[in-house]
Amino acid sequence: MHRPPTAQVLSRALRVMLPKVTERLAFAVAGQLDAVPIWDAHEWRIARAVAVIHGISPLLAGRQKWQAPEGWQNFLQAQRSHTAARYARMAALLEDIDYRAVREGLAFLPLKGAALHRLELYSPGDRPMADIDLLVRPEQLGSMSRLLEGLGYRSVAASSGGEVLVPRDQPPPRLSEHRDNGITIELHTTISHAMPMRLVDITATLWPKHPRLGRNHYGSLAALMGHLLMHAAVNMQVRTVRMIQLHDMALLAPQISVADWSSLLTPADGSAAPWWAMPPLQLLRRYYPDALPAATIDRVAAACPALLRAAARRQKLADVSVSNPRRALFPALLWAGSMPEACRFMSRRIRHGSRALRGRPGLPEASEIQPWIVRSHRRRALDVFLRRPRPETVMMLTAALASDPSFAADYEQPSVA
Repeated sequence: MHRPPTAQVLSRALRVMLPKVTERLAFAVAGQLDAVPIWDAHEWRIARAVAVIHGISPLLAGRQKWQAPEGWQNFLQAQRSHTAARYARMAALLEDIDYRAVREGLAFLPLKGAALHRLELYSPGDRPMADIDLLVRPEQLGSMSRLLEGLGYRSVAASSGGEVLVPRDQPPPRLSEHRDNGITIELHTTISHAMPMRLVDITATLWPKHPRLGRNHYGSLAALMGHLLMHAAVNMQVRTVRMIQLHDMALLAPQISVADWSSLLTPADGSAAPWWAMPPLQLLRRYYPDALPAATIDRVAAACPALLRAAARRQKLADVSVSNPRRALFPALLWAGSMPEACRFMSRRIRHGSRALRGRPGLPEASEIQPWIVRSHRRRALDVFLRRPRPETVMMLTAALASDPSFAADYEQPSVA
């Protein structure tokens, strides 16, 4: 029978062990850790949680240069097998969507992980994909949604910017990577986000000049990098960056020419430099110091808010991810470019935080499992004052420390056939 960890063990895990393990595994994925970590049993269990949180279990299975305990090795190999089997399902689903989209006269653009696999930067089984993200034209959103419904999907959330669909018979999700987890599809008509009040919209840069029916590719590698940077920037604001995002950019960066870097960071049309790219670029350089051309960060640093620029130079992965157990009352406040913008951001959070969160795509499903997502701002402020740790961090660690079978469906080696 598995027992939950004691409060003392959990407290030490959150304050001390979690940041340490996160940083060690981050450097291991980046190829900068040769010696096996000297960890106790609790730390090796925490390492499982960290590997799942950051999407790096499959990479560690093939990249770590040290001989770890047998249980750890078995866990990584099982996760890699599950990832490979799940990717095979996703690849088949994308082929089916492509075939039907051509027949229906629809164009779509697979985003992020699917695009990186298409470039063969990853082999099947290397990179977990939580879901499939597709960009579609606004006028084709309804048609694409109906196409997916014909493939056994149902809509669980819709907004002006897209729709979230899940399989009609989706099984309960596992905390770790598992071949049987349902494949969620998120349809997007725009790729934009407020940072924290200024809207950044990169949709026009992503489509190729002449989209074809069915599956398309990003307009350029620079466009793909711009999307990866924006996604990382958004996640940094709410401290949910994953190590796999940095690895994505590290693999793609050498493929981008100096001219493409210039067009990405200093737009020729005179538009503002992507100041929001500076923090993720700085974080990337911390773990992959040779991934970026010289002076890449300098091109956008001047346009980045001074406080954010200073903070970005000190931030570690453990600071801006779920590995950071501290709650934040006003996440993304450093991203404000002026005092008036900071005040508007805080006012919006206080007045509309909970209602705004309920309108996010995918939230109806998530809030059933994670009720803290829709807590009022007053309740969040109380949690910060009482120094309560982030619920999502506690949930992952509790499962790992208790050796929850859902974590370690563990040593079951799935068939990839």
